[in-house]
Formats: sequence, C-alpha cells, structure tokens
Amino acid sequence: MNLLHSAFDRARRRGTLKFELAAVLLIKAALLFVLKTLCFSHPAAEHMQLPPATVAQALLGPAVSAEGPHHAK
Repeated sequence: MNLLHSAFDRARRRGTLKFELAAVLLIKAALLFVLKTLCFSHPAAEHMQLPPATVAQALLGPAVSAEGPHHAK
C-alpha cells in the first residue's frame, strides 16, 4: 500500500511541475508580448525616416561586382 501511495504522490508532483512550468512559460510569453508592444510598436522618432535603399546600403555595404579583386579564382 505504501509503495502505491508513494507512486501516486510522484505522479501528482510531476503533474504539478508540468502545470507550473506551463504557467511560467505562459506568463513569460505574455510579458514579452506586452514589452514588445509597449517599446517597439512605434518608431522613436517618426520624423527621422530614410529610404529603404539607403538603409540597405548602410547595413549591407556597397555591392561588390563578380569581377572585383575579392572574387575567388
């Protein structure tokens, strides 16, 4: 009887652990969503906008031709 009782207690604890982990993950996801919405939903300075081509060139650098000095031969 004691062995059955301890097995039941272990199963109940595992179920509680799963429930607690799921609850914590759900709360974290909700908080991250709220933080994202509050901090990143609108640009900080709406008057500062650049054309997409300028931003792409600044991030990626100038285009390199296939015949340039860095081309593998």
